[in-house]
Amino acid sequence: MSLWLRPRAQTECTSGAQKRKGLPLAGGLRAGVHPGRILRSGAMSETFDCVSCGACCFSKNPRYLVLLPEDAGRRLPPDSLFEHEGRTYVDYSCGHCVHLQLGDEKAICGVYEERPEACRAFRAGSFECMKARRANGILGANIAAP
Repeated sequence: MSLWLRPRAQTECTSGAQKRKGLPLAGGLRAGVHPGRILRSGAMSETFDCVSCGACCFSKNPRYLVLLPEDAGRRLPPDSLFEHEGRTYVDYSCGHCVHLQLGDEKAICGVYEERPEACRAFRAGSFECMKARRANGILGANIAAP
């Protein structure tokens, strides 16, 4: 079965971060991205709403997202990053990306225009997306709040 992604337009997000506490859950997909669509040959299409999911932005691993050489020119807030053994990481100490803004059953990327390369490469409906949804749950339902 062949898969391909429909191109998505970019969206503008505001900056800032919120802690995850007592938020209602919703279905969908990743933070700060317009809905994507995965098309399967000879089958109905399935639409993913990234903003009402954010599963890929949650992790129990504080060193989940390492910055790559392609991220050198990005304007990420210095207090949202930390170094460990010579590599720079985005802070996940609160159980999710520090740039993730949560509220009103939404997950919005606070640095969308400057987001790291790993986030830019992540695709709605991909194998990695489905894996994040299973592991982390919608809006991080499977990640215990610190």
